Amino acid sequence: MRFAMLKEHQAATGDVTAFDGSILYLPILLPQPVSLKAQRRSDREEITITIQITKVLEPSSDLCIPFYNVVFRRVMRILDMKLVGRNFFEPDQATVLQHYRLQIWPGYSVSIRKKDGGLFLLVDAIHKVIRSDSVLNFMHAIYKQSVSSFQDECTKQLVGNVVITRYNNRTYRIDDIDWDKTPRDSFTLASGEEITFVDYYSKAYGITIRELDQPLLIHRPKEKQMPEGKRLLDMILLVPELTFMTGVPEMRKDSRVVKDVMREMLQSPSQHYARLTSLLRRIKDSPEASQELMRWGLSLDPDIHRTQGRVLPAERINMRHSSFIPTEDLNWNKEVTREASISAIAMHYWLLVYPKRLQDLAKNLVATMESVCGPIGMRVSRPALVELKDDRIETYTKTIRTVLGSEDKVQLLLCIISSSREDLYGAIKKLCCVQSPVPSQVGEGLSRRRPLAQGSCGHLQPRFSLFCPPAGHQRAVPCRPVGQDEERGPESPAAVELQAGWRALGGRHPPETSDGYRHGCLPRPQQRDALRHRLRGQHESVRGALGGKAFLPPPPWGCREGPTPASPLPPLCWERGEAAVLSKVSASVFMLGVAGRRRRQRRPLARPRRRISGKGTASAELGSVSVTQRLGGLRLARGVPDARPPSVLSILTKWYSRVVFQMPHQEIADSLRLCLADALQHFHEMNHCLPKKIVVYRDGVSDSQLNTVLKYEIPQMQKCFDTFENYQPSMVVMVVQKQISTNFYTLTAEQFASPPPGTVVDHTVTSSDWQDFFLLAHRSRQGCSIPTRYVCVLNTANLSCEHLQRLTFKLCHLYWNWPGTVRVPAPCKYAHKLAFLSGQVLHREPSAQLCDKLFFL
Repeated sequence: MRFAMLKEHQAATGDVTAFDGSILYLPILLPQPVSLKAQRRSDREEITITIQITKVLEPSSDLCIPFYNVVFRRVMRILDMKLVGRNFFEPDQATVLQHYRLQIWPGYSVSIRKKDGGLFLLVDAIHKVIRSDSVLNFMHAIYKQSVSSFQDECTKQLVGNVVITRYNNRTYRIDDIDWDKTPRDSFTLASGEEITFVDYYSKAYGITIRELDQPLLIHRPKEKQMPEGKRLLDMILLVPELTFMTGVPEMRKDSRVVKDVMREMLQSPSQHYARLTSLLRRIKDSPEASQELMRWGLSLDPDIHRTQGRVLPAERINMRHSSFIPTEDLNWNKEVTREASISAIAMHYWLLVYPKRLQDLAKNLVATMESVCGPIGMRVSRPALVELKDDRIETYTKTIRTVLGSEDKVQLLLCIISSSREDLYGAIKKLCCVQSPVPSQVGEGLSRRRPLAQGSCGHLQPRFSLFCPPAGHQRAVPCRPVGQDEERGPESPAAVELQAGWRALGGRHPPETSDGYRHGCLPRPQQRDALRHRLRGQHESVRGALGGKAFLPPPPWGCREGPTPASPLPPLCWERGEAAVLSKVSASVFMLGVAGRRRRQRRPLARPRRRISGKGTASAELGSVSVTQRLGGLRLARGVPDARPPSVLSILTKWYSRVVFQMPHQEIADSLRLCLADALQHFHEMNHCLPKKIVVYRDGVSDSQLNTVLKYEIPQMQKCFDTFENYQPSMVVMVVQKQISTNFYTLTAEQFASPPPGTVVDHTVTSSDWQDFFLLAHRSRQGCSIPTRYVCVLNTANLSCEHLQRLTFKLCHLYWNWPGTVRVPAPCKYAHKLAFLSGQVLHREPSAQLCDKLFFL
């Protein structure tokens, strides 16, 4: 409305204007003051528009950045792109997956930023998945499946999901369902007029609502989402018939859907580059779009920016009896399946709980573990078998509580459940992590039926999958159970599948396993090594939960290691006297990781929400490093590797975790002082000294919050030093940003490809206000390689940028649940694991008895 009223006075403002709803940008200086009259269309009331000069901006001013983005948004609209949220999409170019009733909209995320090298247009090719069926159709499908519990099922499956209204291309999160209202009900317009939903959509959009008895969806807007000067709405009511689901929530468990959707969305570096250059050509070939930029003196380069990067030297991986330099993709899965780990905790007394109908599966699992765990350095005794008569929740919890109450030496509890049930999984985890603390793993027994070869005979065995949490990504491999005939290859119906993992679109099965193998496709000679690798994935979870250590790169301190001849970096060593003695240095360095994660809100807001007792944050900390994660109504922090006493090891191998909670929508941690003091005390108990240097990795912070971290969070942590007498350590605080739109390519033989792991860019495209760098620590197996951005907001330890890059790269090697590098430092990765478990499953703090174990893997 404001735009329309201002547009009526182009004779006074001129044709070249940029207006964002409150600020008017002009290339000319108007006589002051300017007062204009306009009529508001909604109620015909006369409005006075006053234009007053506030500032004259230089083209290089930071205040011009919002204006440049306003201009470019207009350019995108000229190209007939639709604004959805903050991004632009092309519904006319959508790919339709008719079989799944899905549409995939191609689009772009665009913004103009000021960098060290000048003004840059940041563009990323993105997609949005839209359901072809409306929410009303989705509700009809639920009604056919469960008539008696229809309303409860709708609330459970819809609340928390994001929907889009196609008549204005806006997205909303469903917060509740109003079963008492229908489109026949009335609401009040801004003019004060009462109108029914049926009449409103007919007059405003020419849409006829066909089903008049449908309930209405409720969206509760946040106050910050409301435009300035606009009345704050308590709720927005949406008609299910006119709203469409986004994403594939209930289809994520179907691997075929995930595979087909990912095939359309994943782009190789060459394809991604083609999408970006296509947008640049479209702007250049459009006279109106080019003219819009030229009117403001703006122009775009015809190609993406090219700059020079560096590759950090490869880290040597140390096992118990040997060390090696990993391959170019920084993956050492073959080596770890043949070499013993640095240390492994022997499992002398552990429990295996399973329902009676899966007893054959339980026996096969035990036999397979015994045969495979030996070569990788883990001694596993026979478990105490606990057989259940059925698979009800009450049967599991009562039996486990009874057994754990009578036995105090249980090292691990392994449960087999017959199907993927989040309620059963949550009940077991709450029992084992809160009420009767013991490291635990939950496995799912799956029956796989596959046709037997002609002329063969035998029976079908179930397969076993270890997963944590229940909706996680699974690394899988078929393998020959113990006792199976050697001549029967991977196509045999008898198979055992071991899965543990991370998430791929929330699905049960990834499009491709981590090493490229598919179910039932491994050549026979590779079966045992692959099984060892898969079991090692679960073994790392078990060993971490018990306190063992896997593989390690050289420590990030001490002068014994230097760069390779081709490396442009100096050796990574501390510049003070203690650098020469590795054991002393390890005991004087403390690393703290802080990350955040929101809890998915699936309950209707109209009902009272379950509150966590007490205020604060969920945080976990480990010896040297602590990590914080945020979950909807709670926040979690968790620690990372902590140095052991000087007489034991001079590397980061000991972990300590702590969880605290804070209120919903609270981004900045307010319990860091408590968490850090607790971690320092634990460090002192183990090393008999306090660290001289503290390195903090803070995850989950946007650019707009960097100053808040500097002025609010860091002083919190520094105040905790007063708890100890005469203690003032030096500190480094690094902000970790994963959600960025920057993509890196490398040009080889005139072809774009993903850069090698260890690629660093610390100039030109970095911030002009902060010391930052981009690090690509992992190998992307599909799509483009997206680096992680690290922003140094404090550095009283006077570590050089090269030292920070090497230290960060080393920490990306320390995630023991994967034989390779991960995208973020291990402290942040562990923090997300703990945050997910505590926020999505436990909904409370884990027991303090588990704080020194990686029980959340």
